[in-house]
Amino acid sequence: MRFTTKVSSQETKVFKPGSSDEKLTFTVKKTEVTNGVSTARHESEGASGGTRTLQKSSTLNVNREQIEDFASVRDRIFPVIKARSWVDATKDLLTKIDPKSKAGVLFTPLKSIPGAGIGYTLAIMGDHSCSLSYILTSHLDVWSTSESVLQEIAMKNLEKKLDGLGENLWSQSRAGIHYIDSLGSISASVVLLPRFIARLDVESGDVVVVVPSSDLCMVVGSKMETRLCIVGEMSLRYSSDPHHLNTSLRLNKSRMVIAKYSPKSFAGEFPVPSTLEEVAGLKLRVQPIKRKK
Repeated sequence: MRFTTKVSSQETKVFKPGSSDEKLTFTVKKTEVTNGVSTARHESEGASGGTRTLQKSSTLNVNREQIEDFASVRDRIFPVIKARSWVDATKDLLTKIDPKSKAGVLFTPLKSIPGAGIGYTLAIMGDHSCSLSYILTSHLDVWSTSESVLQEIAMKNLEKKLDGLGENLWSQSRAGIHYIDSLGSISASVVLLPRFIARLDVESGDVVVVVPSSDLCMVVGSKMETRLCIVGEMSLRYSSDPHHLNTSLRLNKSRMVIAKYSPKSFAGEFPVPSTLEEVAGLKLRVQPIKRKK
């Protein structure tokens, strides 16, 4: 079985007053890792052997007149994990599209992970979880609200959504890797609510959370070298994304705090490989996984 993540193309539409829509498109190459992880649900199988790619679209609305009514979107506001580089690129894009616009990007760094360069922004979910409209500072003015109020709403919406999925929140591959990819662009937002990760049994060691992008969250044990190799390679395969997260985190269950993962070799923990060369070396010596039936 293979773990295949399809991120075919992400189309970002920027709505600008008095002009036609301008679009910025970038492509993340399809990645396939054949290390014994089950096929992700983004792939639909048919008799022809074809697959369905997941189309992602996001919108930056700088036209105040086109901002939706707050009451109509309140229940669809969610936090989305992003790299700091995404924020910088988005600010540059907004300036290029409309130099006079004062619309800014909302971004909250994860304080428990200093120097990691990741945090979250807020977005309105569309008809499906891969269709987002990012909330800008101009939304705050139109809605007469604050960023902190929207953050509280977004967290409650996320918690309600995760609670609603119950035991179906996490999938587990035959290689024993727990993962979420079914929530689209808010899949990795589970790291903001550690209690949903703490319920997992990683078999050996502490809980290690690997987040390649906002679309995927993987969890393994810190003493499971082969599984760490698999998730490390999976994460590295996202490197063609200009805002690749490639973040490895540790969950402290007693304090329910997530921090950057640094393996403790004296405790028998292993690192998450940071290069494909490391992955290639590990493949030569790691023990094969006995797949679960």
